[in-house]
Amino acid sequence: MKVIITDEAFESLEDIVVFISNSSNESKALAVGTSLINLALTLDNMPLRGPIEVELMGEANEYRRLIFEHRYKVIYRLANNIVYVVRFFDTRQNPSKMKG
Repeated sequence: MKVIITDEAFESLEDIVVFISNSSNESKALAVGTSLINLALTLDNMPLRGPIEVELMGEANEYRRLIFEHRYKVIYRLANNIVYVVRFFDTRQNPSKMKG
């Protein structure tokens, strides 16, 4: 299955990397960013392994998630045999930010 990381997802990933870089260090930030992308790309095999994201239930599409380091979510949806990664989310934020 093909995995597409959307522009919105890349923007949210950039926000995470900048935040880590400012609060920790640049090498940690780049390592987390790379790991999140690599995790997202594994969705080409077994894309249904992530549970449904309950914070996004009731939306027009069904969204799923993968968790990285107990702190970051890879939010994605499936359509026409394509996995669309729509957002990377730092769980230290208010969950309502996932919707917009």
